[in-house]
Amino acid sequence: MAKEKKELYGIWTPIMTPLNDSEGVDEAAMRKLVRHLAAGGVHGLLIGGSSSEAPLLLLKEWVRMMEIGYDEAKGKMAIMGGVMESSTPRTIEKMRILEQIGYEYFAVTPGYYITQTIADEFLRHFGRCYEARGKMEMVAYNMPLCVNSCIPVDTLCEMARRGWYRYCKDSSGSFSYFKEAVYKGREAGLKMFTGTDSLIVESLQVGGCGSITIASNYEPRTFAQMYDAFLRDDKKKLDRLNQRILFLSNQLIKTGPCWLSGTKYALSTLGIGSDRVVSPLEPATAGQRKLIDALQTKKKRKTRIM
Repeated sequence: MAKEKKELYGIWTPIMTPLNDSEGVDEAAMRKLVRHLAAGGVHGLLIGGSSSEAPLLLLKEWVRMMEIGYDEAKGKMAIMGGVMESSTPRTIEKMRILEQIGYEYFAVTPGYYITQTIADEFLRHFGRCYEARGKMEMVAYNMPLCVNSCIPVDTLCEMARRGWYRYCKDSSGSFSYFKEAVYKGREAGLKMFTGTDSLIVESLQVGGCGSITIASNYEPRTFAQMYDAFLRDDKKKLDRLNQRILFLSNQLIKTGPCWLSGTKYALSTLGIGSDRVVSPLEPATAGQRKLIDALQTKKKRKTRIM
């Protein structure tokens, strides 16, 4: 009898990677971050995505990141390993490492460096990854910002129709793309996670199954409560929490030159790691730090009042 597949849903965090002075993984800080997210009530983790700076790490540090994250998160929440590479053979090589560690799910982007533009290239890449999956389940990851290739919706649905995957994380930032994928994907059994903080509520309302969004690293409980408010149809609380998420997204992600740096710095103000990003990425600016420091000041005042 075939094993029944689990349903994936809700708030997932694309976990960041705390770094030490040598731009290697800070194990203690990463374990602390996983515990912070578990306490915040997120449903799952994506370890090794773009928020993890995964393609920028040395291979040995990438492996350490995947091992540490898996070891700390197992039994606490669902876990997915991200595989972002420049070619299909390199992707499959990392998939095999994930399987040895024990991952059940892996998320695959198109290859980066050389842009893919025709359906056959996407089919060839994802098809070979599906064939090499072992006992793991593949999740499609559409991330044109980082890989410079956007999976066409019809091709995305065709691959789902072939049974290669059931889920896709879309970080295109395009609500029209997401909505089209949800509607066309229903017949193929495809379910969509949004990777854009500012589109979570709209994505859920059109049939998305959840979000995998960066600001949940900093304030996971807000995101978890927002999802719960959506399920309970508590419109007043949903709107209040969504306004908070939009504010966080603006303060952490959109106010500096590098979309990763603000959230890294924000975590450091919580005592989780440093604000270091992999070279040559730009650290948070003085102005960005001032905005984020103000977030912490407001949090402390609210805690004292309560």
